[in-house]
Amino acid sequence: MALAFFHWKPKYVYSLVDRHKVLVSDMDNGSQRRYWKGKRPRRWKLTFTKNYEEINEIYAFWKNRRGSFESFYIILPNGIAQADERVKVHFVGEDIETQFQGTVAGTISLTIEEDL
Repeated sequence: MALAFFHWKPKYVYSLVDRHKVLVSDMDNGSQRRYWKGKRPRRWKLTFTKNYEEINEIYAFWKNRRGSFESFYIILPNGIAQADERVKVHFVGEDIETQFQGTVAGTISLTIEEDL
């Protein structure tokens, strides 16, 4: 079964967290030894301010993935020097928060994490 594609574009401002697994061992002589254990998945915090219909479409997409259960593809901006990147991700957390301004517009914030 082909993975779904998340096609909505977030606000220009987004947050990226890039992490590494490092094991630190304290030695008997007071020094430390560090071991690199690999890369942790990147996380993005995205905010969408869209019209009422688009916010409901994003919510339906999240609901159809059953929260963080099912992975999907998204194209994420990588800044000025790099090309946009297609990434396999899943939603983080089991809930979603949506704010509406009447029936005209809304804001939804999501955190997604890369599937390694």
